[in-house]
Formats: sequence, structure tokens, C-alpha cells
Amino acid sequence: YWWRTAGYFALMETTEGPLTREDELLLFFSVTLGLSAVYYAALRFAEHHLWQARLQFVIDLALITWLVWRTGDLISPYITLYIVLISVAGFFLGKTETLVLSIGCALAFTALAVMTSQGLIFSQSGEQPAMRVAQIIGVNNIAILLVGLLAARLSERRRIQEQLKHTEESFADLHILHERIVESIGTGLATTDLSGRIYSFNAAAEKISGYAAADVIGKNVLEIFGNEAGGT
Repeated sequence: YWWRTAGYFALMETTEGPLTREDELLLFFSVTLGLSAVYYAALRFAEHHLWQARLQFVIDLALITWLVWRTGDLISPYITLYIVLISVAGFFLGKTETLVLSIGCALAFTALAVMTSQGLIFSQSGEQPAMRVAQIIGVNNIAILLVGLLAARLSERRRIQEQLKHTEESFADLHILHERIVESIGTGLATTDLSGRIYSFNAAAEKISGYAAADVIGKNVLEIFGNEAGGT
């Protein structure tokens, strides 16, 4: 998680708060290493990887919010990590889940901004005019939700592509099965499409008609068999 490493350097510049700089660094690395170990173990032994992914994104949302708070809250350069988190979610989560995560990011940042601006929790950015706070909340939430919509659309497109790929593979398997069944029939068999073009021509049909399959496939059945085919 590269953004956690970025948070390490950001916390090195943090001097205010109830914890000392060394305490915050120790806490940060302890949480990061602990979560990494838990994620790794869950990935190896758990069967429901989707639920693990959902939980990881929720925890990352909380950690990003904490990082934003400790590195300047309203003026933190790490507000953009919300956008990164949502973008990554578009590759691993579904459309609805990605939208829910983007809304959660917007709500988390809004709650943090309100609490720091109202003095409910310690603010790294200092006192800010109400108009300035509203502007920061509005601009960042628009960006977060817009990226959420785009990521959700990407997730839906990826899901559709996976379904199409699965369908194509199924049709390919059916086509192979059809060819094998046709070839195994001892009776001469030729199949055509609605316009009369020959689609398949088995070995028995080659032996009976004297035509090779490569010479007749794709041609109109009337061209090959004339009135005999028209009368059947």
C-alpha cells in the first residue's frame, strides 16, 4: 500500500496533537504491518475473497481519513487518496459497491471537515472561514463523486466484458461439440443457414456426393445439388 508509505513521510512533518511524532510513527507502522499480516493470512486461507476486498476498502477509507486529518485536514495534500481508492475499487468491486464506497469517501471527508472547522476535534489547518470550508468540501466532494461514477461505469463494463468472454467460450465449446457430433454420424449430413449457404458437410456426405467439404462450405446448396436440393 504505497499511500501508507506516503503517510509515513507526511507524519514526519506533523508536530501537533496529543501524541508525539515518534508515537504517531510507531502507531502508524504497527497498524500497517498488523493489517498487512491479517490481509495476507486471509488471502491464503479465506474462501470469500470478495468480502475480504470489501473489508479492506472500508479499512483503507478509515485510514485515509485519519491520514488526511493528521496531515492538514482541509489543506492536506492526501485528500486525493480518496480518488485513488475509488479508482482501484472500480477494478475489484461491482458497480453498486463502487458507488457506495465513493459516497462513503465523500461523507467521511465532509464529516472530518465539519468537525475540524467547528472545533470538535483538533485541526491541523487552523481556523478557516465558513465560506472557505464550504468551498473545499464542495470541490472535493464533486471530484470524489465524479470519479466514483466513472469507476462504477468501468466496473460495469468490465463485468459485461467478462460475461461476453464467458459466452464466447461457451459458444466455441458448443461449436466444437456440434462438429464432432456431425462428423460421427454415419449418414450424409449437410447443414445450411437461412439463405441456403452450406454451413457444415460431414465425411459421410463427402463420400456420398463426391464433393469435398472445403469445396462446398459457404456455397449455396442449389449451386451444388441443383434441383435435387430444391425439391427436398
